[in-house]
Amino acid sequence: MISGILGSRVEKSYAEERQLPSFAPAEVDQFMQQTMKKLHIPGASIAIVHGKEIIYTQGYGKADRSGQPVTPATPFVIGSMSKSVTAAAIMQLVDEKKIKLSDPVQQYLPGFQLANKQAAQQITIADLLHQTSGLSQVDGIKAITEGTGSIQQHIRSLQNVQTRSIPGHSFEYSNLNYNILGGIIETVSGQNYADYISSHIFQPLDMAHSYASRKQAQRAGEDYQGYQPILGWMLPTTQLDHSGTVPSGYLMSSAEDMAHFLVAQMNKGQFGSRQLLSAASLTAMHTPASDMGDGSHYAMGWVVEGRTLAHNGSTENSYSKMMIDGDYGMVVLTNSLDYLDSGSYEGILTGIQQIIHHQSPEPVGRSTTTSAIYMMINVISVLFVLLLIWRLIRLFQKGLRPSVSKAYSILRVILIILLQIALPVLLIEYAGMALVSWPVILLFLPGMGHAFLIGLVLWILLGLFKLIWLIRHKGHSRRMRRSYP
Repeated sequence: MISGILGSRVEKSYAEERQLPSFAPAEVDQFMQQTMKKLHIPGASIAIVHGKEIIYTQGYGKADRSGQPVTPATPFVIGSMSKSVTAAAIMQLVDEKKIKLSDPVQQYLPGFQLANKQAAQQITIADLLHQTSGLSQVDGIKAITEGTGSIQQHIRSLQNVQTRSIPGHSFEYSNLNYNILGGIIETVSGQNYADYISSHIFQPLDMAHSYASRKQAQRAGEDYQGYQPILGWMLPTTQLDHSGTVPSGYLMSSAEDMAHFLVAQMNKGQFGSRQLLSAASLTAMHTPASDMGDGSHYAMGWVVEGRTLAHNGSTENSYSKMMIDGDYGMVVLTNSLDYLDSGSYEGILTGIQQIIHHQSPEPVGRSTTTSAIYMMINVISVLFVLLLIWRLIRLFQKGLRPSVSKAYSILRVILIILLQIALPVLLIEYAGMALVSWPVILLFLPGMGHAFLIGLVLWILLGLFKLIWLIRHKGHSRRMRRSYP
């Protein structure tokens, strides 16, 4: 299902009348429909800007489990594209001379403390914007599952967080940086973050379907339904409460509204007759500041790579990306994310970019590796469940065979402790550390993460049950051994 404000034929004639660049909307629509089918994306929307004009918007698929069609005005959770909005709000305060980028964070947030107190004193507003504070990516990811309170509560909870480098010296992407910027906006403006963004960003840009909190969206009669693959099947899931981490990744907006934001970003901060930011502040937002490697640099809520400015966003069940490419701006929003196949989602906007430049889009679809992983996990899960059932049936039917020697009995206990208790406990601990934390694993890999964790726990319980069985039947086993010749 496609829902848009202009059909392809009407859009083409509109472009010709306004002497705007022509492209093939039907080709964009075909590419989006094919890609959504291959990636099992329930709903998506796009917008394309040229100069000061929005030349195309379109919605595809369904917005929720009721089948409500997606339109260009349908709000999505935009993930880390929120950082660009937060950065724009900070630069507004710079324009008003209420803050300076060189100011230390503690000048505005005295309660901001880290495990390294000296580092906390050294971090500046510019460090946060440029992702050079020394705060780690891992701690920023953990914050996704810990930001259920207010922004200020979230900031106060960072007192035991360690920095990984000296502030201002090296790039490391961390959600914490932009969450802290949200706290600065609140302190300096005297408004909570949601109210400030609504009144100073969304309203001036006529972003009528954009919200800085889930409650705002619900009061307006709009909400968000996301989808995630559960063992390969795309199913609806509910987002956690992320009220404390909205500035880094949980604003809601529509493709149409984000097109308005792009117009201001592409035109020296101006949208229509309104000036969102000064031209100088807008230029500062887009200026490369910290080296990300591979020819990319982080600016302020934007990644600069060659002639393009871009930023993507991934939450547990949404994906987004916006890009400024010369005179063009474009944005894509989806209401699903397959974390194992996030690289394929990156290809969606690339394909649209290629169509705009009259190139054949590279096909996008679920990778064979991802499909193989899902098949392997499903097969292993089924086999493991069957193994557990078989072991339990044997245990209850026959019990544990009596040991023929004390040494063998001790060896059996040692093997149970090592293979069915210690090893799975280590796997649980190692997986939690290697993949950030178990709450994050279960959030971004539902089904697969749950199957792995539940399987290990059940294996441990089976081992404990066998140990208990051995202890309770120790005397019985001794009597049986005495009866042997």
